[in-house]
Amino acid sequence: MHFNLRGSINRRLTQFGSGAYSPGTLVHFSDPTRSEFILLEQISFYLRENILITFQETPKDLFDSIKNRIRQGKGRIRKSKVDYLFYSLIDVIVDHYMDVLDTMRMKVDLIDNHLLMKKLKRDTLESICDMKRNMLYLRAIISPLKEIIIKLQKEEETQIMQESTNIYLKNLFDRVVQVNDSIAQMENHLNSFQNDRKKQNTPCLTF
Repeated sequence: MHFNLRGSINRRLTQFGSGAYSPGTLVHFSDPTRSEFILLEQISFYLRENILITFQETPKDLFDSIKNRIRQGKGRIRKSKVDYLFYSLIDVIVDHYMDVLDTMRMKVDLIDNHLLMKKLKRDTLESICDMKRNMLYLRAIISPLKEIIIKLQKEEETQIMQESTNIYLKNLFDRVVQVNDSIAQMENHLNSFQNDRKKQNTPCLTF
């Protein structure tokens, strides 16, 4: 499992008068059937009253579920203001983070089983190194998203986000914290695997 990195990972919310610019990062599998190659793609949002503009690097549309809900009039999106649509798109991005982490968790469990059965091979040890680097990338992506959500919830940002949307932002923040905690847990497992196999003397970056 490898990441294809596009552009900078440094993200922050920027105010422009009555609007705001928020860059972010999409994480998704290049081939969902294989779950091997992970793409990091920059996506940007410009949000102000009644206007939401998105900029995406590739034509691949990961927001079909949101578009279908709008077309079919399902859920709150068509009845709510544009800030709720913005929240919904960010929520989809977090869903993709969780999908990637679920796949990584299965690979960590597989390594654990190999250790128990004493079937750990050199290529598996190298995959531990790759996964640790991937965890570092994910952590770098998620930290700015936490700061963006916190800033949106602040009192001085209420001209962008409606009070009624704050409860959803809180739930979104909790999900991001959950993703971050999952990364930390898997990093601990990978470090433990690596320490157990120090005698293999396999070169690997540690973070």
